[in-house]
Amino acid sequence: MDFALVAITAMAIGFALVLFYAIEKLSEA
Repeated sequence: MDFALVAITAMAIGFALVLFYAIEKLSEA
């Protein structure tokens, strides 16, 4: 298991979750 690949994947998933959360909050407003 390559650590760099895991780190990049985790960052990408985290970024996607934050982006989705922001869109949900904006659509509510």
